[in-house]
Amino acid sequence: MGAYGELKTDAEGLAKVAGWKSHVEATAGTTFDAFEVIHYKTQIVAGTNWEAKVKIGDDEYAHVVIHEKLPHTGEEPSCSSFNGGKTLDDPLGS
Repeated sequence: MGAYGELKTDAEGLAKVAGWKSHVEATAGTTFDAFEVIHYKTQIVAGTNWEAKVKIGDDEYAHVVIHEKLPHTGEEPSCSSFNGGKTLDDPLGS
């Protein structure tokens, strides 16, 4: 298993993570009025882990980890971790 890469903010990656909102909501057990991805980093495993900071309210942030399966599996991504109560300044992984 490789290490996580550098923080990224490219539009394509941010949009991809934003598209997984329903998976994050299922793990968190709630729905979010806001879901703005601030930045993310990836880790190559048997697929890709995406760890992201997401703004979920006025001054509310969460750190999420979503596992994107390998394409040949045909499986949906899954949110393996949701940690709310974060601030904009909290580093990912904290």
